[in-house]
Amino acid sequence: MLKKYISLLKKDHLSFLVVRTKSSKASKGKSKETAKLKALEHFDDLYGKVFEKKWPSIRLGLLSQQKYIAVLNNYGDKEKAATFLENHGAININKFFEYRNLNMSIRKKIQRKTTLNDVNEKFVKISEEKLEEEISDLYPSELPDTKYSNTASDRFIDPSVSTSSLHEYVPATKIKGSSDYLQESQHYSYYVDSSNFTPIILDESNLMFPEHLSIYTYEPGNVQSFPPPKSGSTGVSDYYLMDGGSLLPVLALDLQPDDTVLDMCAAPGGKSFLCLQTLYPKTVTCNDISESRLKRVTSVFKEFFYDYPKKLAGNEIKLTLLDARHIDAFGVYNKILVDVPCTTDRHSVMEDDNNIFKASRLKERIRIPELQSEILMQALKIVAVGGTVVYSTCSLSPIQNDGVVHMALKRVHEETGCEIIVMNMKEALEPTNILYKYSNIDLRYGHLIVPFLVNNFGPMYFYKVIEEVCAIYNGILKINRLCYEIEELSKHGTLFPPEILDVYESEVEKLGLKDEWGDICIPNGGYSYNKDPVGRRNGKKPNEHMEKTLKEAVEEVKSMVSKKLIEINKCLYLKTVQEALDILRGVVLIVYPMNLPPHDVIRKELENNEDLTGTQAAKEVIDSSRACLWCFNKQMFRGKILKDYVGANEKTKVTVKLSRSVDDQPVTEPGYSEEERKAMMYYSYKREEELKKLDRDDDDNYHSSPWADSGNLKRSLQGCHNISWKP
Repeated sequence: MLKKYISLLKKDHLSFLVVRTKSSKASKGKSKETAKLKALEHFDDLYGKVFEKKWPSIRLGLLSQQKYIAVLNNYGDKEKAATFLENHGAININKFFEYRNLNMSIRKKIQRKTTLNDVNEKFVKISEEKLEEEISDLYPSELPDTKYSNTASDRFIDPSVSTSSLHEYVPATKIKGSSDYLQESQHYSYYVDSSNFTPIILDESNLMFPEHLSIYTYEPGNVQSFPPPKSGSTGVSDYYLMDGGSLLPVLALDLQPDDTVLDMCAAPGGKSFLCLQTLYPKTVTCNDISESRLKRVTSVFKEFFYDYPKKLAGNEIKLTLLDARHIDAFGVYNKILVDVPCTTDRHSVMEDDNNIFKASRLKERIRIPELQSEILMQALKIVAVGGTVVYSTCSLSPIQNDGVVHMALKRVHEETGCEIIVMNMKEALEPTNILYKYSNIDLRYGHLIVPFLVNNFGPMYFYKVIEEVCAIYNGILKINRLCYEIEELSKHGTLFPPEILDVYESEVEKLGLKDEWGDICIPNGGYSYNKDPVGRRNGKKPNEHMEKTLKEAVEEVKSMVSKKLIEINKCLYLKTVQEALDILRGVVLIVYPMNLPPHDVIRKELENNEDLTGTQAAKEVIDSSRACLWCFNKQMFRGKILKDYVGANEKTKVTVKLSRSVDDQPVTEPGYSEEERKAMMYYSYKREEELKKLDRDDDDNYHSSPWADSGNLKRSLQGCHNISWKP
């Protein structure tokens, strides 16, 4: 008889049927299962509960032919390769991104209308989501209410495996490793205990595509394979084939010129290759734990870089053979990619060779989340101040993804006290929705690309974090800009549209220009006219009560981020900066319930769409990827504490400065102010005069004066006081 494993997917009246058979011989007795079949059974058990109705579609994608992208080699015949691929039916992703980004920005300008009720509803929704997150502990609320403590008592694992790991991905079957057993549920406590930690999450609205990066793929639904790459006139291959999901973690790094990049687990080298093809990084360091894996990276570079020896000698490419958990290059790298070892879901269900689900690799698989967490923690510790870390896996497991991220963030916060910001890239990734199928489950931190027949990329999970210091500094700059503009708003009303701002007042009527938004955006309670002497605003100032409301909010916000906080030993956190921005956002909506015109700089600032190009404000903003902290003319590195720089004296007070880059070392400031310097000079002069006076009072030169001569009177009476003796 045949034992059948059937997966059924219905879509658009089409049925896809995958039948896996096993001979009757294999079904008899207690025969061994293949590793890939064991992996598939494990995924059916775990992912079926996580993705529910979507799992059959994802499962079919995993078992079907994988889709690739072609990364053009800037060191080969790029233009010739582009023409070849276009003739072969491939499309240029670069142009697609530009088109989609333009459409998205236009659509947002037309559709984005926020009211005060919308804000209130948003706050309620956020509160409810946070409550659900605490209750569900990173799992979607629609999942079955099954706690790990209810795991069947007949599921055991080897007690020799560390109990300080995350093991929710272990299949729902009996696991036995030795004569001594331990309930698997005890291994979940390490993960569940972290539920009381809530990191800071900020929205990111833009995903920049490097101008030198050229990538091709086939349109959705086209499962055609790329022809093998050929060598061009430079002797290297013209393009590199890789899974399309691997592109997004590199884009999330937001590479900029002169970045220093570390790929902690580089093999087989695809993501490092992508970083180098942007032509931005100053250095890309490729690290891996074994020599054989590092050789795979080397072979890729030799195939695609004709000047590979030169890049190696010039430190443009560095190769290191280290355990990623023990890399101690603190503050050296401002962009770190953490593409950790994982269960490699697609490989696990397609190949038996080097399969993590082999019985001999049970302990290794059990320890995977612990290993991932330790590598990510080290990356968070060593990244330069203001730097970016992107974590990625090619697994669908919620524990290897959000679970590991949550645990690493919590432990780094506890050990170092650093506040790290998680970037929510949902809005930034909207232009990619036509190319990638994203998970339908609500993830707390990252984003998950799932296999899908139409676009069979992935699986690929990634999340992005940045440093808090720069976000606080740039947030204060934003608040200062907003406070100035809101004060102007309270005096002179809303901003004129660009077409009127660029025209002299006397020419406005002649040209028939009209401020239509000024007639729509009327302040609550009416307005009075107060002409703007600068000519930027329409003069329709809010009434006295609303004007007072705006000014009071501005004063409150200024006090929240004032430098006077230093005098009272009060720290400023990013949460306070966010609260200040929310106050400004709320008061603007109170005075202008219909919101401000879309061209008003206040609205653009509050919606994070400000364009500071060509302004002095643009020079003040610090790029978090290059920022650096300085103390005593020395660069401060992550992983070290202030004690390492100033000693153990708890009463020491120091000034730490934030600069735009390592090359922008701040000028050493004197230890006193100008007023203190003048006071010290006055004191010095006064003291000097007092000493001179004392010197005059103590002068004994009078002893040689004529009136002090005791024999002078006698000589004068004898008439010999003017006698001079000469030879």
